[in-house]
Amino acid sequence: MTPREETAADAPRMLGEGLAFHRQGRLDEAERAYRAVLAVLPRHPDALHFLGLVLHQKGDSRAALTFFEQAAHPLGKNADFLANFSLILKGANRWEKAKACARQALFLDPSHMGAAFNLGTILLDEGDHERAAALFRKIPPSDPDRAAAAYLLGKALAGLGRPEDAGRAFREALALDPSDAAGWLALAKAEAAAGRAEAAARSMREAVRAAPGDPGVLAAAAAVADACGDSSGRDLSLAGIRAGGADSLRRLCEIGEAAAGLGAIDAAGDAFRGVLALDPGHVRALWGLRRLLPASYESDAEIPAARAGFADALDHIERAFDPGSPAGVESAFMELAAVTNFYLAYQEQDDRDLQIRFGRLAARIMAARFPQLASAPTPMPEPEPDGRLRIGFFSAYWRRHTVARLFAGWIEKLDRGRFKVFIYRCSTADHCQ
Repeated sequence: MTPREETAADAPRMLGEGLAFHRQGRLDEAERAYRAVLAVLPRHPDALHFLGLVLHQKGDSRAALTFFEQAAHPLGKNADFLANFSLILKGANRWEKAKACARQALFLDPSHMGAAFNLGTILLDEGDHERAAALFRKIPPSDPDRAAAAYLLGKALAGLGRPEDAGRAFREALALDPSDAAGWLALAKAEAAAGRAEAAARSMREAVRAAPGDPGVLAAAAAVADACGDSSGRDLSLAGIRAGGADSLRRLCEIGEAAAGLGAIDAAGDAFRGVLALDPGHVRALWGLRRLLPASYESDAEIPAARAGFADALDHIERAFDPGSPAGVESAFMELAAVTNFYLAYQEQDDRDLQIRFGRLAARIMAARFPQLASAPTPMPEPEPDGRLRIGFFSAYWRRHTVARLFAGWIEKLDRGRFKVFIYRCSTADHCQ
């Protein structure tokens, strides 16, 4: 006897099974149930919505976005869908649309705490601390996300320069989740900012106790101790990192790079400085620290310090680079390939001298890495038989992307009577976000 094929009439039952599996955290089974619904009803909005949510939870954000976009029209007045869609859009770096979805969800249901939480996280990441704090305050004590909301409220208040209020929010979060090392570290920083060195040291010890041996926590603890003038606490934390050997330094660099990618400049700086406190010539950490430029500033007064830090880091890298060390040359080349000066332009200053210095450093590294190419100048290519010069554009962003939008005009407006244009794409990405 063969199994009966599912039909459209079975869709409500299959969807119910998927939701039950989903609530139990059985994501694979929930995914199969939602896909079974879509096999008989390909445009079923709830199945599209919940399948997208499952895929997001499983880490496949790109596929999740595809299903959410298919469900967006029929579910455009559903607050739950819009709240979830805002989360997916934020993960795809489509911040404006993510904010719009969260705000629309709150318009439809002002009591929707998921939408309030999502919008708060977006605003916090954008540096809008005041409005983010107002949203996190809305999350009631009974809400499952209250501990996270209290922690993020503390971050917002710290961003507003209110360490006392931030400390109260962090303590509330820790009362709900005492094992959160990040919460203890945040509280330690708030205590330090409020001038309570002893309280900061106690919170710092709790953070280390909550995550023993974690190099990121130890590096942050060392930074807090240093800020409080606690040299013994700093040295103890650095000794904990040293005990982990090269793996700890590698992990700290990864933590710093991940934090920098998220715009968490302070956390990234703590990680890189933790490495450099133990190995002052560590190329990866030096380059990582050098690239820490904010995307935005609270005021123009912050820009000179950021530029001075950039120049100082260039000094360190120039002095530390040894063209006679094959390992050092390879490390410097790998870091050069990974780093740009993207955020210098955000300062709206004259960057010519800094960029010249960086260019000369890059030339030294490339000459040491590829001496055969540096030994003789590359001849100017011959023009085409018709006299046109060949010009090539090389990028990973020949798709629907800000870079393409900004610079496509260079390609489109070139005089084809004078130039023969080539496009080179150095990416396998096929998405169009």
